[in-house]
Amino acid sequence: MSPASAIALGGLLGAVFLVLVGAMLWQELRGRSSHDPTEFVIDDAVNWVLAGLDGDQRSRLGDDGVRAILEWQVFGLQRSVKGKALGSASVVMGPTVETVDYIRSKIDSIEPEDITAVLTEQFGYLESIGAVAGEAERTES
Repeated sequence: MSPASAIALGGLLGAVFLVLVGAMLWQELRGRSSHDPTEFVIDDAVNWVLAGLDGDQRSRLGDDGVRAILEWQVFGLQRSVKGKALGSASVVMGPTVETVDYIRSKIDSIEPEDITAVLTEQFGYLESIGAVAGEAERTES
């Protein structure tokens, strides 16, 4: 093989390699959408909250207790805005007195302190998925 042929073959193999790398990068980037909506995944939230609770709370509540608290919170939030015009209702996440009382009315076997701990720890999960925002400013039209 002449030196010119070896250089041409090396250049061709290098070009094929670069095309393959480019195709793999394009396919990877195409699969990742930066416009995906923020999703609250209950299983992820349960795992996040359990990791942040102290040992006593974890043993008292377990997966099922944390899941029940989070599900009743979501249900209560949905119920609180049902039938209201878009933009006319406010949703407050966290351990408000009303939320704790509502969840306690649905699960009377869980202490208010444990409900408060779960809802407080949930804030870290909401922050991690990008769902935390400041209070929205209202403009009069």
